[in-house]
Amino acid sequence: MTLCLLYLPSTGKILGHSSGEYEDGEIPGVKKLPTSQIVSGEDYYLVNGDPTERPISPVALDGLILKNVPANSILYISGESYLVIDDEVELELPSPGTYPLRVECWPYKDWNGEVTV
Repeated sequence: MTLCLLYLPSTGKILGHSSGEYEDGEIPGVKKLPTSQIVSGEDYYLVNGDPTERPISPVALDGLILKNVPANSILYISGESYLVIDDEVELELPSPGTYPLRVECWPYKDWNGEVTV
């Protein structure tokens, strides 16, 4: 059996691996690529058919301001999601406490942090 990567050709996002039973077109939009290595979709994506390490997110927290946020990121604050358009976000939190934060923007690795107010 041939080991294959299952991926989305539109983004290069690696979804998982198959031992060869999967046929292209079986799942709409998903393709397979023969490979000799197992790579994690959390850490890699495909660029021109080659596994490439996903870049570190440029997001930085400065007090209550998130800076360098890529356009169209999703910001999660305590599990609630918000679409981010601007590269800076001033966090307006409802009450004192510690809030977990996560920023997702493909192909960057997720940024995780927390803020206390």
